[in-house]
Amino acid sequence: MPAERYTAPANLFCRFSGLFIRYAARKHTMNSKLLVLGMLGPLVVSGCGTTVGVTYYTSPDGAMLAYKDGSQQHGITPIRLEYQWDQRFVANGCLKTKGVMATWSSGARAESPEIITVCGGPGEYNYKLDRPSTGDGLDKDLSFALDVQKTRAMQQQAEQARVQSELQMLQLFNAMNPPTQNVDADVDIKANCISRTVGNNVYTECK
Repeated sequence: MPAERYTAPANLFCRFSGLFIRYAARKHTMNSKLLVLGMLGPLVVSGCGTTVGVTYYTSPDGAMLAYKDGSQQHGITPIRLEYQWDQRFVANGCLKTKGVMATWSSGARAESPEIITVCGGPGEYNYKLDRPSTGDGLDKDLSFALDVQKTRAMQQQAEQARVQSELQMLQLFNAMNPPTQNVDADVDIKANCISRTVGNNVYTECK
């Protein structure tokens, strides 16, 4: 069973690396900008260009996810795991990863095939496991799923507050240190930039 591709914002490192490069290099000459990009560019490419993110969902939420072979427990669903698009594990354009199993608090269990295929190259994917409809303890699992959803909502709010705080500090720094872009030896252009957040995305506008 293949994982389904999902178009989503990149992880925090990928999202903020570009923002960091812009702020770190804005006050310097073109040569300095190229130096910063030269140092950070390989990190951005290696961290974002070859990463496969698979978010494992269960119905209901709140199952413990682990590899089927028992080699590792990952945590409570929904949970995102990262893999590298390593050609050693790619065949016919698909990355092959270990199968997983989900275990709910009631003891109910669902399993994937032994191998999960991720086709389409680096990016974001979803994979879902459904709780068996038979067996006792469904009420218990549904109640725990609600607790998980409430906790995740609080965590997301805290993360959004943290991102907003960092953005405000960047804006304050920018206001106190107007950047200069050197076009030639005799002309300097002042650029005032304002950043804002929309959901989990950061947009920067410069005038």
